[in-house]
Amino acid sequence: SDVAQTEIRNHFIAGLQRDLASDDPLQNLAAIEALSIEAGLLDTHDQRTALYEEATLKAVRLGFASLADELSRKTQPGEAVAEQRATLAYRLKDYPAVFQLAQANPSNPQIGLVAALSAIDANDAAQVQQFTGRLKLDAETVLALIEQDAASRRWIVPAAVYQAASELTDEAQKVRVKRVLDLKRAASGEIAAPSPAAMAGIPDRLMSTRLALESLEGEGN
Repeated sequence: SDVAQTEIRNHFIAGLQRDLASDDPLQNLAAIEALSIEAGLLDTHDQRTALYEEATLKAVRLGFASLADELSRKTQPGEAVAEQRATLAYRLKDYPAVFQLAQANPSNPQIGLVAALSAIDANDAAQVQQFTGRLKLDAETVLALIEQDAASRRWIVPAAVYQAASELTDEAQKVRVKRVLDLKRAASGEIAAPSPAAMAGIPDRLMSTRLALESLEGEGN
């Protein structure tokens, strides 16, 4: 009967909300798995989208990329969920998943940056061109891109990004740009390779970029 179905639905939702709110990852996982096999009980409930979004964010935070993808296919999550899925896919080096999310969210700058960094790692010049072309080339975006280019030794970041880098005026940022440009010129044979000590800051900057991406994941928790 309708009354019985409503009672079952309310009990199910209460359990989901309890498990998703818990600090225990096992309870979170119980809710995630329950929603992954849910087959219509919540279709008309006004909390359906919110529950699926929260469960997807928890799945990302716990590192369950396949479960996050499965939950996302059952609803239309917002951009916050897509950002965190892209960040997780980047950490897992699942670059096709990052590119797919970037194509589905073309105006999202965070996903666009993750996609550009992924394309550099994947040595895909066409994708680098595409995704950097969508980005606002502010200082931190430019520095993240050229330092990734230097660390990977790909040298596939477009000239427009390097032009933007050359126009930065902050002294600390100019030092970072010079490090990269010295490496780039050495790679092309224009100058002798810089000493390892001179390049020591690049790995630290890349780690800062990765930590910033990981902090984005934490915001969804």
